[in-house]
Parts: sequence; C-alpha cells; structure tokens
Amino acid sequence: MAVKETILVAGASGFIGSALLKTLSEKDYTVLQLVRHQHEHETANVKQIYWDPEKEYLEPAALGNLEETPLKAVICLSGAGIADKIWTQKRKETLESSRLKPLQTLIKTLETLPPQHRPSKLITASAVGYYGANASQNHSEITETSPAGTDFLAQLCQKWETAGAAAENLNIPVAHLRTGLVMHPSGGLLKTFDKLYRYGLGAQLGTGENWMPLITLRDHVRAICHVLETPELTGPVNLVGPNPVPARDFHQFMAERTRRPKWIKIPRALLHLAPEQIQLLALANQRVLPKRLEETGFVFKDADVLKAIEEESWYHGARIVAPGK
Repeated sequence: MAVKETILVAGASGFIGSALLKTLSEKDYTVLQLVRHQHEHETANVKQIYWDPEKEYLEPAALGNLEETPLKAVICLSGAGIADKIWTQKRKETLESSRLKPLQTLIKTLETLPPQHRPSKLITASAVGYYGANASQNHSEITETSPAGTDFLAQLCQKWETAGAAAENLNIPVAHLRTGLVMHPSGGLLKTFDKLYRYGLGAQLGTGENWMPLITLRDHVRAICHVLETPELTGPVNLVGPNPVPARDFHQFMAERTRRPKWIKIPRALLHLAPEQIQLLALANQRVLPKRLEETGFVFKDADVLKAIEEESWYHGARIVAPGK
C-alpha cells in the first residue's frame, strides 16, 4: 500500500488557495492548512494548524507523524493583496512583511526537523512583477532567464524569492511561482473589471498596446500541481498562459461580454501623473511566456484565456467548472 504524503499549505484563504486546497485534497494527499484562526471552515480532507508568522510561531509537533505521512512539499502563497489598498509607506512595509515573515517562519520550523523529515520541495509564490512593469517595452518576450526590474514591485519580488531561497541551505529545493494575472469570476482581475464594466466604468488605460500575462485559475492550479509533481522543476517558473493578450483586446472582450460600450479611454500621458501604484499596475507591459512549464511537459487546457472565459459562460450564471479539473 502506497504511503500517503503530506502537503503543508500557507496563505490559502484566497480564491487561488481555496481552489488549490480542493484539488490537492482530491489527489489523495494529506493536506495541512496553516491558519491564524483555528478551525474556521475546516473540512474532512483538510486539517488546519494554527500558526502566527508575525511572532514566528509554528509548532513542529503539529505537523503530525512524518514517519507515517512524509512531508512531500510546503507551498507558501502568503502575501497581502497588491491592489487592495493605497501604497502608503506603511502599506509597502505590510506588503513586504506579509511575504517575508511567513517564509522565514516556515524555514525556521523546517530547520528543526530531522533531515529525513524535511520536504522534498518548497514552492513559494512570486509574481511576474519580478521583471518590472515595463519589461516588454519593445514587445520583447519574457522568460525565466530575463533580468529583474528595478521598480517597487520588482524589488519586492526579488526580496520574496531571496527569502524563499534560504531553504536551499537546508538542502530543500525551491520553486518560485512567478504568477501572472489569474482569471476567474470569483476573484482577481476578472471580478474587478466585470463589476467596473457592468456599471459603465470600464476603461482602456493608455494605448492598449501593453501585454497582459493572463492564465485561468484552472490552469494556474494545475500548473502548481505540475511543479509539485515534477522534481526537476525548481527555481523560477512563470505561471502564465502561453498567449499573452494586448490590453486593448482584453478591454474589448470585457465590453462585449458585459454588453457595455468601451467608450472610456484614459490617455497614457494623464496616467503618468497618477500615483506610483496606478502606473505600475495599470500600465504594466509584460509579455511573459511559460517556457519552463512547457519544457517540462505541461499542457494548457485554456491556452486562449479569453475564449475559455467565454465558453464557460461565467457571466451568465452557468455552472463553473471546478478549477482543478
């Protein structure tokens, strides 16, 4: 009888993490979810463990008997929302600490485990922001070997990945998930723009020539599982779809799907007067490609993201296909 392996997941309260937990539990892993408020929404297939990364608290004994259920991997998706609040200096500090402290707490805990009980891989969130907001200024394609940017988000991602890479000192391989724009009506960009367009407030920002690295939630979760189950896939991994979309095409699609006119266009020159946060997020130009995913045999179900959204009829109350399927 095969030994049931354990996956430890942190930062899984959002729409991406929730979908990942569901898929992992269906794959017959023992799933441990780290939570700050114990036993909230606990299920039969997912056991919750209390931790407090602010205080670097995680009790190693809470991980259970690692002889019987070996720790296959640790997945850390922790991090305050980039677009949730205005970037005051205090908010920037929160964006950084909410990413670094969880990783530091996890690695500190893993260090206390005997080497044979440590995971075979640490998988940690990162973002395509690593490459900088204007990485594809000349429509250049971005892969995992492309250089880092210099703006705030790029520096944040570099610190994020450096914090995760500390696990390599424990001989634990690390994969950094450089995530693009994850599309699903339950959260993220799609939910935001759906509301804006439905209220007649949708707008194309700038010329619309900037590239958007989209990926459906279904493929995003499948890609995380691919990283989990592909031992050689470590280091940076772009979690984006294979076909980046020009912003003008995305906004045209949103207008058509919500049956609203795309009559608002905000000139790029005007946006340059906006705060740093608006410039980096609204005008991001990132033609990022999933080179390492494809090189290791990953096949996208939703290579054409906009077509996938349309076919699921998400805007008309149709049944949403389970993200992990």
